[in-house]
Amino acid sequence: MEASSGYIEAEDKCMVTGAGTSRVILPIVPVKVWSGNRNQCVSTYALLDNGSTTTFCTERLANVLGLRGNKEVLALSTLEKSGSSIETKAVSLNVSDMEQQNAVHLDRVYTRQNLPVSRQSGAKPEDLQQWPHLRDIVVHDAEDDTVDLLIGQDCPDALIPIEVRRGRRSSSAPYAVRTVLGWTVQGSVNGQRHQGAVVNFVQTDVLLQQAVERFWQLDSSDSVADDTKGMSVEDRKAVTIMEESISCVDGHYEMAIPFKQKPLRLPDNKPLAEARLQCLRRRLSRDSGLHEKYSAGMEDMITKGYACRVEEEENTAKADGAVWYLPHHPVMNSKKSDKVRIVFDCAAKFKGTSLNENVLQGPDLTNKLVGVLLRFRHERIAIMGDIEAMFNQVRVFPEDRDVLR
Repeated sequence: MEASSGYIEAEDKCMVTGAGTSRVILPIVPVKVWSGNRNQCVSTYALLDNGSTTTFCTERLANVLGLRGNKEVLALSTLEKSGSSIETKAVSLNVSDMEQQNAVHLDRVYTRQNLPVSRQSGAKPEDLQQWPHLRDIVVHDAEDDTVDLLIGQDCPDALIPIEVRRGRRSSSAPYAVRTVLGWTVQGSVNGQRHQGAVVNFVQTDVLLQQAVERFWQLDSSDSVADDTKGMSVEDRKAVTIMEESISCVDGHYEMAIPFKQKPLRLPDNKPLAEARLQCLRRRLSRDSGLHEKYSAGMEDMITKGYACRVEEEENTAKADGAVWYLPHHPVMNSKKSDKVRIVFDCAAKFKGTSLNENVLQGPDLTNKLVGVLLRFRHERIAIMGDIEAMFNQVRVFPEDRDVLR
């Protein structure tokens, strides 16, 4: 694994000389963090680092939450150090805004003894009063006056800007960004001048030794080619739902969506879908070529029966909460500029939930690549194939079709 982190150790600082610079505010936001029980959460601060591809937390936070994690060795490279090895642990946790309205799961967080980021680098109420466009932004306080979490680009859900406020052009005013975790303020403000500058770059690399050790743990070719995976209770439940509902209709298999619970209790997310649609409309209006390809793609799905039009009188949410509107957007491949893939965003959140969070994930049925390569060598001839528009041809059980709009 190779990643770039937005911090270096405290002693790795580069000092500047001269008159100094104004105080620079970093995107630090108060958050609540928990592991298993949401009622047992910790209030602290997080740095939202767009320059980091890795997420870190302090050992103090991991200990308070009772996180064990798996030990790993990372090789850190900074501007002054190259390949210095550190021992760390990989843990997972959840983080939300102070009101606990929006939660984000951080699947892989590396522990560090401390993060060389001070709460004093965040915005203060008096900083915001200097600027008219920031005066109504409320700066919350956490219980612990420390920055225990650094969230990088490996968790984009926490970094995506929802709203941006900026001052007049060329005014050198700080700007504010609202994310799911709350408002952050960034930029230079008037205040005490200093001469310390932190170089925010670290490259991490999992040592080759660990990869070699894992390889030699595969003590036989049988274990390498064995694709058998254990299933959890939820995996078995998902498989049972699919096996009991599967049927072949018109040459296509269809099955029920393995919802975690029924009847469904979903919020009316139509405002979210409409807002995303307006953004898409503005994007397509600026690119006539993309508009033409996107429209043709939609018509093709309807013509081939992958989707159907919903009449206006049906386009209302059910009172029982069993309707969910799917936002969609285009995805293009730089190597296939003439093709546009329409993606339906099942991970889009509304009022703290998404369609994905209400569906059982099911077991991982992906074959191990090593096993595939070994079986590839068993016979003289190998056959491979591709199913065109495979995801669009996945058919939903009739009783579940009315849920998705």
